[in-house]
Amino acid sequence: MTVLMKKRIEEKLGEILIRQGAISKQMLEDALQEQAVSGGLVGEILIKKGHVSELDISQAIAAQYGFPFISVENYDVNPLAVKLLSEDKAREFGVLPMDVIGNVFMVAMANPMNNKAIDEIGIITQKKVQVFLAVMTAIKTAIDKVYADVRNK
Repeated sequence: MTVLMKKRIEEKLGEILIRQGAISKQMLEDALQEQAVSGGLVGEILIKKGHVSELDISQAIAAQYGFPFISVENYDVNPLAVKLLSEDKAREFGVLPMDVIGNVFMVAMANPMNNKAIDEIGIITQKKVQVFLAVMTAIKTAIDKVYADVRNK
């Protein structure tokens, strides 16, 4: 029940960030060394070190996998979409319900590779799921707003 736009290019996230001019090779090497020692995701390490923003990482992931990127801050969320997915599930999955058109449920998420979440959303909503990539902090802020709006109506 899932509609995904994965095209996965072979270029790794760090290579994309270098090509885009967001980081230097040395910054990537330092992050990879830290990853080898402490684990974690390279993107998160680069953010923690202050080398890149969440937006830089999101745009690089969008380029890597072919997911459309959306800025949720100014998106006019459809209240019908919000009613299809509980606030608890939206928070659990880190997903902002955005719209529903026919049999397609559109969501924004920072981790579009979370197939378990996407599949469960499809089961819950009984719709095909169209994923858009967005920045997690913006998603969390939007979740707070849209579910508060629903509770207050």
